[in-house]
Amino acid sequence: MIARYQSSKKGPPRKSRRARLPTSFMAGCFDFEPSEEDWRRIEAAYPFLTHGDRDEISRMATEYLLFAPFESRAPFLDDSMAWLADLEKAADKFWKAGNKRPVTEEKQLAATYARCFVERNIRHWALPRGNEWSVLMGIMTHVVAAFDIAKRELPKEAVAGHVEGQMWDNLICQLTDFSEQRGYPLGASKGIDKSSSDEPSLFIGFVRELQQTFPAECRRHTASDMAIAEAIATARRKRRARRKAKSATGTS
Repeated sequence: MIARYQSSKKGPPRKSRRARLPTSFMAGCFDFEPSEEDWRRIEAAYPFLTHGDRDEISRMATEYLLFAPFESRAPFLDDSMAWLADLEKAADKFWKAGNKRPVTEEKQLAATYARCFVERNIRHWALPRGNEWSVLMGIMTHVVAAFDIAKRELPKEAVAGHVEGQMWDNLICQLTDFSEQRGYPLGASKGIDKSSSDEPSLFIGFVRELQQTFPAECRRHTASDMAIAEAIATARRKRRARRKAKSATGTS
C-alpha cells in the first residue's frame, strides 16, 4: 500500500457523532497497491478466492480508499452554526447602532457629522457617492435577514452530509454481493465459525486481512474479529432497512 497523502492521524479514527456537512477536502489520495504477500494472506483467509477475483476486489477497495477519507474531513454543522451566530450577532449589533436615533439634537448632529466622515472614506463601486450610508444600512438590513434564513437552512444540509463509516458499510455490502454472486460463504453473524469452534468466520477473515492493506485511518472495527462481525451485521441490516423502506414507498 502506497499513500500519496501523509496524514497526521495515527491509527483508526474515532467515529464522531457530530453532524457533518456535505463538503470535504483532502490533498492527495490513497492508492490500493497490495503486495503479492498481501494477496496471499487475503486468499489464505478466504480460500475460495481465485486469482481472477483480484481485479474486482481491487476495484472495490480503490473506490473505498478514494472516498472514505473525505468522511472524517468533512466540516461539522455545529462549527458552521457557531460561525454564523458570531457574524449574525455582530451584524445585528452594527445594524441597530447604525439605525439608533440619538436622544438629543446635539448627539444627532454629532452622529451626522461623524457619519459624513465615514461616507467620505467609503470608496466602493457598489455604494453611490453621496448616498453611501443609506445604501450601506439597506444592505445590512438584507444581511441580517440573510443570516436568519441561513440559520434555518443550514441544518437541513446535514441530512445529506458525510457520515463517518458509511463508505465502510458500502464496501461491506459490495463484498457481500461479490461473495454471494460467486457462491462463497457469507457467515459473519457471531464472528465464530460454528463448524469450527474458536475459528473466525471466513468472511470476517477476508474483511480483516483486506483492510490490513489499507492506511491505518481507513481501517475500522479493528479491536477484534467480534467487532468486525458486529459491524458487518450492522452494515447488512442497514441495507435491508433501506431496501425495505424503498419498497414500501415504491421508489427504485
